[in-house]
Amino acid sequence: MNNLNRQIQILENITTSNTITDLAQSLFLSQPYISRLIKQMEDKYQVTLIERNKQPLKLTLAGRTVLNDLRQIQQAQVQMQRNIAQLKKQESQTVTISLISLLGHERIIAISDQLIKHFPTVKFNIIVDGQRPTEGDLLDKNIDILVGPKWNNPLINISPLPLQELALLIPASCPLYRPGRLYCPFSENNLATLNGSTYVEANDSSFIQVLVNNFLATNKIQIKQLATVSSIQLATEIAISQHATTITTTAIANQVLHDRHDYNLMVFPKDTLNLHIAISSLTHGPTKISEIHHYLKKILQ
Repeated sequence: MNNLNRQIQILENITTSNTITDLAQSLFLSQPYISRLIKQMEDKYQVTLIERNKQPLKLTLAGRTVLNDLRQIQQAQVQMQRNIAQLKKQESQTVTISLISLLGHERIIAISDQLIKHFPTVKFNIIVDGQRPTEGDLLDKNIDILVGPKWNNPLINISPLPLQELALLIPASCPLYRPGRLYCPFSENNLATLNGSTYVEANDSSFIQVLVNNFLATNKIQIKQLATVSSIQLATEIAISQHATTITTTAIANQVLHDRHDYNLMVFPKDTLNLHIAISSLTHGPTKISEIHHYLKKILQ
């Protein structure tokens, strides 16, 4: 028992004893030890704590005041220990972040490096579109932070990110291809030339694929699905190797194409395929999650 707790114990039991000796016996302590501790307190606070001429012993007004104040100090210390334990738990916790793959492998690696360096005490579990996350995954705390589809929910803190620029990969075998350039102009009027083209689909970002499928259906474009793969970057790489087409982002396409000149990119206008993504976490989540959310917002914008 520490000194503070012992002082409180002695003052709380004063009124149950006729003498200091009785008090010592009831607490299984020595009488000289208790007398010395009481005198130390009276010398420290410069007041008389006990009315020794009464039976049973009685606390003075100063004694009752000191006892109440010591109890408050004790409670504050207990609360501080709880707070510190909670902070240590937060600092050492595993934070699960789900990142949408359309960010591209290189950018995801860069984001991961920055997070690890900026939060060295946090263990990160980073998932890249392993399974399409939902609002329920955030609310049930299966994931702590999501960079992906934008939802509207008062329980979720949402930080919108700039619209992602989507593009159609155009191989040299397609009539839309324009040699000697990277980009070809977008036109809904000539999209019909894509009919019969082989296509590689990315199934990880299904909300993107829904947009694309709706767009193709609206423009009455029928394609031959060559394969379904796990990420937009992988779809882009396979489409290039198979001289096929796919929906990608300009950032990923530029990473994969490098100096190749047998492909064009047809960039979709933002009002044609609106790709809204955001950083999401619980509105009233732990402080550390909020800090990581704001840091992600800073580096992604």
